[in-house]
Amino acid sequence: MSKSKAAKQVFEHFKRTCRPDSIQGLVNNLSDCKKAEITKAIEALVDDGRVIEKTSGKSKIYYLNQKEVKKGLTENASELEQGLLDKQEKLKSIENAIKEKEAGVNLYNGRKTKSECTEENKKLLKRLDEVQNELKKTEVKKSEKENKKKNYDFEQVSKECRKRKRITKEIVDQLEEYISKPKKKLLEDIGIEYYN
Repeated sequence: MSKSKAAKQVFEHFKRTCRPDSIQGLVNNLSDCKKAEITKAIEALVDDGRVIEKTSGKSKIYYLNQKEVKKGLTENASELEQGLLDKQEKLKSIENAIKEKEAGVNLYNGRKTKSECTEENKKLLKRLDEVQNELKKTEVKKSEKENKKKNYDFEQVSKECRKRKRITKEIVDQLEEYISKPKKKLLEDIGIEYYN
């Protein structure tokens, strides 16, 4: 494997893991690279300033330069933001679809089944027949009572009318005897419109 390919793999490993590592750790994680290639690649990356070397006693630890991390983050940030916006729109459309489906389910949950509707219809028709029969009975009773009352009222009014007519006739006859006017003129002066 060439030095540049090994350097690229080491750099990508640091970017992917975002944690420090030793040469032995890199050898274990990058199985297709040899220790010598990894060592040369790390030295080249340290010289470029893309990887920083920290010595602690006899051991050396390598980690990605933070400037490289920030550069990578700014490049990926716009892609991530766009991906996030796309996923949020997709989520909203899925939530709206779920709400519509739930509304449809709630609509059908509130409805009765065909057998329940048929049973309720039978009960209502039976109740309707009972009410119509009761109505007919009350109408017959009511019409009989009304007829009796109307006949009684008619008789009372007729009796009263005959009585007043007789009294009026007697008064007009007596007035006619004492006044020298014709009967027709007398009735007009008194204001009696109907006299028989």
